[in-house]
Amino acid sequence: MPFLKKIIHQADTLIYIWQITETISTLKKELRLNISSKQKYKSIRTKAHKKQFLATQQLLQLAGLNSYYLYYDKNGKPFLNNGLYISISHSNDYAVLAISKKNIGIDIEKKQTKLQRVAPKFIGSEKAFITNDLVYLTKIWTAKEAIYKLKNHKGLSFKKNIHINPFLKDEMHTKGIISIDNKEELLKIYYFNFENSILALAI
Repeated sequence: MPFLKKIIHQADTLIYIWQITETISTLKKELRLNISSKQKYKSIRTKAHKKQFLATQQLLQLAGLNSYYLYYDKNGKPFLNNGLYISISHSNDYAVLAISKKNIGIDIEKKQTKLQRVAPKFIGSEKAFITNDLVYLTKIWTAKEAIYKLKNHKGLSFKKNIHINPFLKDEMHTKGIISIDNKEELLKIYYFNFENSILALAI
């Protein structure tokens, strides 16, 4: 099953989701890759990561773009040369791409018990309102990952620099605070349930 869903968020942000079930040869069909994208593809070692890369390129084309619009900065953050913002995420058999007029970050994560084991590494102030529930932990993780991608600032600690405001487990939006050099910025977080995964959008 290839292209799975398109989400229109507040008119100026589009989210494209691809479920990766195809072979590499099928994903390559009708793709137009620029030189840097071809080099990037060749540098990818695992079959799963190659598929994720190709699925992302397919999503670009579905959005009316291609790799000629896409470039990456020294930190690996993707940008578009047409003035719009872009964010990309992969998780297991899914690739997600968001395009917006605003600076954004997006992340998708499957609800997995490993988050319960590593929670002490990324849960900070949030321990005051969450439980060890997988939905809570996945929402916190994806929100922090989305904020990290939006800010594109190396060296940030998920536990110390990024804080998610209290919310009820079933709520589909909250806010996050990022603290850099004693300055704080408030960002909006929106959640989308997706089969056994959770997708977070930071704006």
